[in-house]
Amino acid sequence: MNLLSNRFFYFSLFISIGAIAKAVRSARRKKRLSRIFSDRIKRSPEEFGTEFFHAESQQTARTLRLLLEKTLKIDLGGLLPGDSFMKDLKFDDMSRDSFQKFIVAVEGTFDIDLPPVAVCMKMTFDEMVGIVEKKRHRKTPPADWQKQS
Repeated sequence: MNLLSNRFFYFSLFISIGAIAKAVRSARRKKRLSRIFSDRIKRSPEEFGTEFFHAESQQTARTLRLLLEKTLKIDLGGLLPGDSFMKDLKFDDMSRDSFQKFIVAVEGTFDIDLPPVAVCMKMTFDEMVGIVEKKRHRKTPPADWQKQS
């Protein structure tokens, strides 16, 4: 019985340390992002979409930015279209879970399938908007679409 309780203790301790380390990494990333974006012009999601994207992509850009802000739990007012998810937004293998949540949210919101997470992490925000736009417009109608007319 004592051996079993020791194993449970060490297992619980290991899980707790992992959770604390993840929280510390997340806090550090948020702090770095806040520092990076503090020097930039702040734009609302509407201003961001209007200023940087053509009319057809503005709503997609706004929605992606809002999903990213929700995932990161940080204001991305200083985001630029050329910002890379890995280099500028500091997503890496250690924050893969957060990025996976973002990808799942994008796929669910737009009802599309995106490339694997490892590929998406190497993109810029602008490239992600382009991929989402292509996937949205490439969707084929249901097989019985002609019968519905």
